[in-house]
Amino acid sequence: MARSKFYEQIHTAREEREVDAVYTIGLNTYFKDVPITHPFKCDSYVDTVTEKGKNLRLLVEYKYNENFNTKTGISKVLAQVVFYLKRFELEGKPLPNVVLVGDINECFVLQTNELQSYLDFEGIDWDKAPSEAHALFPQLVVALAKDDKINPFVYDIDENFSFKNVADNIIDQADNVQRFVRVTEHNIAVIYDHFCNRVVRDQKKILPNELVSIFIGTILDADNYYQHPRNANRLVTPNGNVDLNGSAFAAFISVFEREYTPDERRKFAEISDRLVEETKRRRSGEFYTPTPFVDYAHCMLAEELGEDWRDRYVVWDCCWGTGNLTRDYRFKELYASTLEPSELAIGEPYNREAQKFVFDFLNDEISDTLGLHVPEGLYDALTNDKPILFFINPPYGTASSGGANTEFKEGCADTLVHVAMKKDKIGACSQNLYAQFLYNIIKIKRDFNLTNVSIGLYSPTLYLSGPSWKDFRNEFLREFEFKKAFTFKASYFADVADSWGIGFSIWTSGITENKGEFLHQLIDLDDKGIVKSEMKTLYNTEGLYPACKWICSNKKAKKDVEMITAKSALNISDKTKFVASNFGYFISDANNVDSSVKGAYFMTMPVSRHIATFEIHEDNIHKCATLFSARKLISKNWINSKDEYLAPNEEHPQWKEFVGDSLVYSLFHTSSNQSSLRKVEYKGKTWDIFNEFFFMSREEIMQLAETNKLYDTYEEVRTDKERFVYQLLELANGNGNASFEASLPEQTRNALPETLSADALAVLEKAREITRKTFPFRQLFHDEHPEYQILNWDCGWYQIKALAKEYAKSEMAEFDTLYKLLANKMRPMVYEIGFLKY
Repeated sequence: MARSKFYEQIHTAREEREVDAVYTIGLNTYFKDVPITHPFKCDSYVDTVTEKGKNLRLLVEYKYNENFNTKTGISKVLAQVVFYLKRFELEGKPLPNVVLVGDINECFVLQTNELQSYLDFEGIDWDKAPSEAHALFPQLVVALAKDDKINPFVYDIDENFSFKNVADNIIDQADNVQRFVRVTEHNIAVIYDHFCNRVVRDQKKILPNELVSIFIGTILDADNYYQHPRNANRLVTPNGNVDLNGSAFAAFISVFEREYTPDERRKFAEISDRLVEETKRRRSGEFYTPTPFVDYAHCMLAEELGEDWRDRYVVWDCCWGTGNLTRDYRFKELYASTLEPSELAIGEPYNREAQKFVFDFLNDEISDTLGLHVPEGLYDALTNDKPILFFINPPYGTASSGGANTEFKEGCADTLVHVAMKKDKIGACSQNLYAQFLYNIIKIKRDFNLTNVSIGLYSPTLYLSGPSWKDFRNEFLREFEFKKAFTFKASYFADVADSWGIGFSIWTSGITENKGEFLHQLIDLDDKGIVKSEMKTLYNTEGLYPACKWICSNKKAKKDVEMITAKSALNISDKTKFVASNFGYFISDANNVDSSVKGAYFMTMPVSRHIATFEIHEDNIHKCATLFSARKLISKNWINSKDEYLAPNEEHPQWKEFVGDSLVYSLFHTSSNQSSLRKVEYKGKTWDIFNEFFFMSREEIMQLAETNKLYDTYEEVRTDKERFVYQLLELANGNGNASFEASLPEQTRNALPETLSADALAVLEKAREITRKTFPFRQLFHDEHPEYQILNWDCGWYQIKALAKEYAKSEMAEFDTLYKLLANKMRPMVYEIGFLKY
């Protein structure tokens, strides 16, 4: 599947400057020989004349990873644009008449007419920097967000994005041309996706056929599908009202044509069936395999099974769909089964030589007392042990929400195969549909005593590495021998993220001896086709020591302390838990890279949800800090997402340095949610939450409190004790006191470096500098934001950072630079020390 060059370039951008560079290429392509200038230090400005002789004065503003899904997100950047317009006005220059706002994920174009009324907005200090407009003058943002006349159409920058459409829109805005985009059979799928993702709220609560009807009705029937006159966030339809994003709907109908010929309307009716089927597929985790990867799989099968495999093997695609694994090839004996009769109808022109039939592979028996449920030829092949190949791309859906790979479909895994897997104690993976397909193949192999079964499988690669798949692997690997495989990024499937991989693997009857490692060829696509890159070893933790076990504390304290639980650093939940006496919690859910973004974080209080939580004690704090750092330092991608974390080599020469660096790194990461709370009321009880992760001395905080006349803070710190992590950091830097050192467990004491690295010290000292600089503003911040409890002496970085973002912006920018340097230095050590395999 070829994707736009702009999409490929913009998704490598890692900062606003790189976003600028990609958009500049786009502007230069469609506005040739027109200089790009930067008046008033704006990002870009184009002054030219269109072919119709109209002046185009284009102001461009670039952002990095802002959210334009909401009117507020759009209005924040438009407040900045208004400030630039004011600069033009004050200098007596012609105002820009069109604005382009570009980000890595979205962009929009807007004529500035509707913004010019805000140039006389009251209460604005126009001398302030435009970049600070949204923060300094929130009343301007609110006014823009409430303005019903401002509804720009937001372009999604995906593989279908074309900058030409944006350039045409810019010119149309300058020419005052209202040009509607016609919906055709070629672009309808992309437009439908936009409608579902941006216009309709809670689309998953709407049945697929209803969702498609709403979309088609909006396009074709303006009289019966329209915004509610008194509630812009409701769509009136003949079947009741539907919740929508009102501003996104207004933008949608301002862009897309709603008048069509009878013949075009007939085609939409035909296409609607395809949209319904595609929506069902996505919700059950079914995706079409792109043709280049199908061709490559056929080549790999020929290498492994012989060039004539399509003639020698009975081939059964038991989740055929509409046949895109087989439709470009001819087979001597092909059986194609699928759950939906409509799919057989759609795929009727393909593989006419095949025997196609409706068969629920996860619920139907091949034969029972009523007779055969499969073609007689297939049954004959099974009973006579003919060579058979299951060539499949099964659905990837799971019966539990929250997976990274598919949309959740309730009840999708409630099958007879699932019941059998539970009975056989296969484990949690039995909820996964592709696990069920493979397990039923095992069952068929055993029931018919087959000796020559092969599998050509498209699937996520988690079944080879995930701990919850261990029991499944034990069964599968004693029946099938791994031969070879390739992996590509899942984004080559429509509407799937870049951050996980799809593997194609070949298996034959036999036993896989090496059950811990599986070599995969990494491949990609360019304009010429398949491109091979390096080899990747997928591994699991069987026979190894996983980090999730290594991290556990040796303490066997009785869980006899009642503690409130948290939703976030500052918000408590409606439950309490009994815990051992400790001073922190490391939530480390799932042991792979994929789950590190949302599933790895530090808390001062336990969380209410039942996920993997490790209590942090004196004897495992160095382990928690290093594993937290290892999880956060490595960004997930389609190659490493299923890599499992392992116990590190504590004898490695860099181990102690990594411990010291991690103690600092883990304090200041955005997922480090330590906090200090006082007088928290819950069910008639009052709790004080002390932050043992605080990183400065009592003496210094006491002096700062006295200097700034924060008397309650002064009294609190004067009668309190030194915090644990401050003392640990002092000891790790060679300044600790003997009594504290003697109190530490031996394993923690031995893990500490003789001194902290220069990079870690720079980060730590900058954090302390920011704490000192912002101390005079604590009372003011507390009056505005009492929920942060910033007057507590041992505030966590989560609390201090909120204060610093308002009163120490330049210092925070310096801190971020130093923190990035520390992270860059530590990142290779994650592999060198052994948390992850290369």
